Amino acid sequence: MKQLLATVLASMFIASISAAEPVTFELKIEGPDGALTDLPLWLTQSDAPETTGKTNAHGIVRFTLDSTKSAEILVRPGILRRTENENDGAFGERIRDFRTRCRTLGLPEYWQFRVDLNQGFISKSVTVPRGLKLTVRPVGIPKFVDPQMFLTIPGLPRDFNQDRRSPSFSRFGVPAGEATVGFLEVFEQRRPKRAIPFNVPASQTDIEIGDVQVLQVKDDAKITVHQTWTKATDRPVIQRGAASLIVGCTLVSPDGSLILYNYLRADDPSKGPEPSRATFAIPAGTFYVLPGYFNATPEQVAIITRLRAGQDLSENKLPMFTVASGEEKSIEINYADLYSAIHAIEDGK
Repeated sequence: MKQLLATVLASMFIASISAAEPVTFELKIEGPDGALTDLPLWLTQSDAPETTGKTNAHGIVRFTLDSTKSAEILVRPGILRRTENENDGAFGERIRDFRTRCRTLGLPEYWQFRVDLNQGFISKSVTVPRGLKLTVRPVGIPKFVDPQMFLTIPGLPRDFNQDRRSPSFSRFGVPAGEATVGFLEVFEQRRPKRAIPFNVPASQTDIEIGDVQVLQVKDDAKITVHQTWTKATDRPVIQRGAASLIVGCTLVSPDGSLILYNYLRADDPSKGPEPSRATFAIPAGTFYVLPGYFNATPEQVAIITRLRAGQDLSENKLPMFTVASGEEKSIEINYADLYSAIHAIEDGK
């Protein structure tokens, strides 16, 4: 009888785990003129499939969370997939509406929340400011060179709302009232990819930065980067909504004025701690190593901001190397160690 009772209780326990109660997550989004209605959104929770929704007439959207998954969730604005019976005109109208919102609102790339999945109902709210036009004038580009350029603002979508009309270059959707840093990214064929930082003041009106000097660099040295993982589980820890982190490497000069980056050949971390590697040309000099292809992530921006402020980080555990003209050098980076070094600097350790 005791054995039977134990078996029944064990079965009930297993059933209770497998039938874990779903959690309702409610997000309210306010804009500069009231509730943001009909805003398309995507929610990501760990390795669970993405779910979609739209805000209602009160600016509220509700998602169902899996209580057995990660407590860290991402919600990002984005055009929802085309429905089976949606015609070209209706789908095109949705695309145009979303792009207009990206120009007139300071919509972030995503909102990140850490929630208590022991609660049956979770409610959060966010406010979206007006979006401003930011204009710079790239100078120092040689004649007959027409590089591809992007204006990147930390926390904003990377590819939306770029408007290049020589000699100026603009992007929209920059949040009103927020001081930040901007990056002019320059891509030239057979040249190192680079970004030039500049300060963006807090403003309630469109922002004119003026001249941004495009630094000309020589690719007279070579660096081979070997990327390793401590263990396969490092991947979701450091990915956090920015897939580019796992496929690149960023180098920053000691004064933070020059940022170089390139893709690596990314192996699948889920198959084990296999390295990824790439050899690419860079100018001779001294550089700090940051994780990931440059995407203005919080960790990348934190270090660049400190360097631009004149802080010497050479005594910290952040990797640094010097390569001379004509020299070829090989370095190894471990993403877990890189993040530990950055977090230690931020924590003042």
